[in-house]
Amino acid sequence: MGAIERYFDHMTSREWGPLAAVLASAVERVGPFGDIVVGRDRYVDLLRTVVPEAYGNDVHRVTYAPDGRAGLRAARR
Repeated sequence: MGAIERYFDHMTSREWGPLAAVLASAVERVGPFGDIVVGRDRYVDLLRTVVPEAYGNDVHRVTYAPDGRAGLRAARR
């Protein structure tokens, strides 16, 4: 299981410690309104406050670049 799958599994189950371990320390999140959060701890703190208890994902496929450093999640519509 790759990093993207682990990220969504941990977020769905609200496992913040293991989710943080998947992220780079200097992770940068750019939100839908151009808001930026830099740093693993700040990003995980944001997720703790906004991810609802009944959160879930339908990740059906993740396609990784040949070097494994980038990937794309596909969800069912």
